[in-house]
Amino acid sequence: MRINTVTENLYLRYPGQSTAQDVFLEVNPGEDTISVKINAETGSAVPAYVWHGIVLRYPLNVIPSVEAANTLLAEVAALAARIIAGHDTKWNGRNYQGFLNADASAASEEMESITTHMDDSDQQPVWDMDFLARDLAGDLEKITADTTDQEIADLAAEIEKNAEDEGAVVDLDLRRKFSGWRQQLQENF
Repeated sequence: MRINTVTENLYLRYPGQSTAQDVFLEVNPGEDTISVKINAETGSAVPAYVWHGIVLRYPLNVIPSVEAANTLLAEVAALAARIIAGHDTKWNGRNYQGFLNADASAASEEMESITTHMDDSDQQPVWDMDFLARDLAGDLEKITADTTDQEIADLAAEIEKNAEDEGAVVDLDLRRKFSGWRQQLQENF
C-alpha cells in the first residue's frame, strides 16, 4: 500500500463560499493508496465511484495542517491496509459496487471514528478577517487614503510571509481588501 503524503496545505475556500471545503481521508483499494484530500465538490455532491463504494472517503472533523495530515496517514495505515485487503468490487446488475468483508468493515468503522474525532490542535491555522482585525490592527492602520499600490502590495506580501512562517494560511485577498479600504478612505475625505 502506498501512502500519498500531503505536501501542500489543505485549506481551500472558493470565491463566493462562506466556508472552506471539507477535507477527507481517501482509501482507494483499486490503486492500493491512502491520501488526505480537499473535497473539490461544493454542496453535497459525491462522485459515482465514492457513492458506489469503489473508493472510500472518511470526512475529517478539522482541516488539518500538512504535518497533522501526514501523521494521521501514518497512524491509520494499518487500518487502511485491512480495508484494502477486505474490499471487493462486484457488478450488481447496474453498476460496479464496492463491498467490505467483516474485518474490513470493522476497520472502516474504526477509521471513521478516528477521522471524525481529530483534536482541534491538528487544525490548520487560518488568518481571516477576524484574525487580521484582532491581531494585526497595527499593520492595518498603515493603510491610508494616500497609500500607494506598491505599499499595499508590500504590506500584503509581508503579512503573507509572516503567516507562512507561522504555518498559517491567509484566507482573503489582501491586496483587494486593502485597496478597497484605501478607496473608502479616499471617498470619505
